[in-house]
Amino acid sequence: MIGPSKSWIVIFDFFDGELETQRRRWSSIPPGLAKQIENCYAKDRYVTGFAATSENDWYVSGQRLDGSCGHRWWSLNSWLDSSIKGTDDVRHVSMAYDEHECCLRQVVIFGTNGYASQHATDGLLAELKKIRSRGGVMQQVHLFPEDQWFVSHDKGATWVISNEHVTESLKGKGTARTLTIGPDGTWVVVFDRRFEPSKGVPEGMTEALATYFAEQNKVIDARAARVSKTLDNMLSAQSACARLARSRRRVQCSRLLRRVCGGAAGRGHTARGACHVLSLGAALSSAVADTVCRFPQWCWSRCAATSTTG
Repeated sequence: MIGPSKSWIVIFDFFDGELETQRRRWSSIPPGLAKQIENCYAKDRYVTGFAATSENDWYVSGQRLDGSCGHRWWSLNSWLDSSIKGTDDVRHVSMAYDEHECCLRQVVIFGTNGYASQHATDGLLAELKKIRSRGGVMQQVHLFPEDQWFVSHDKGATWVISNEHVTESLKGKGTARTLTIGPDGTWVVVFDRRFEPSKGVPEGMTEALATYFAEQNKVIDARAARVSKTLDNMLSAQSACARLARSRRRVQCSRLLRRVCGGAAGRGHTARGACHVLSLGAALSSAVADTVCRFPQWCWSRCAATSTTG
């Protein structure tokens, strides 16, 4: 989030392959917001959501890693009091102060696709209604000045943004997961494995984002390489087992031929006569070839070869 006077805050969920942790960095955010976030960590809670405005309105939610001890805190806000107090399924809260209309726009997402709003634009409400009507999942809503908004959901993201550079980035490769636009017009679009900042974004914020994605992508790539190697080993082992099984079946078939044909020849019969013994009963020979060696064509070709050598 980018605020006024170069204030900013980023909170990351980081997974190192074994342990999930959360990291946070910020500069010059509202004191109430900073205090409550630190209180979350002091009580072993992870921050699950936050919002703030240029007028020092703020909201924070947190819970422990196992999902217990969930709680929410917010600044003096009668609309939030009536909308979320006593509820347990708040997914996301967004707020933005509109200087032109002199009003605080707010949206709350409940559960999968429920929502409540104050001073939200008609376009945003139509989009939220559309998502709910198709049974979709609302993930995040972000409000910005001048009636701008961004919604991420189960089918991607939709938005109304006036800055063409922002929209160009949003339409780029990958699905945008979140967007922040500061009062001075600076912006950052965050994707699954990268981010795109505009010029003028606070240096500390871009450094924090760059460090996070570099470290997290390294972990993801290393895990992908291990998984790929494991799959290759499994496929190699499977192929080796298949070759061994085929080899054993051929050996069994060869032993059968030697036992039937060779044994008969050993008792004074010719090789031609020995194979004639194998072919005496069509049902017997078919059963032997189909059920014992399961390679009837190979077996019969061996028989034919033996017959012609006598």
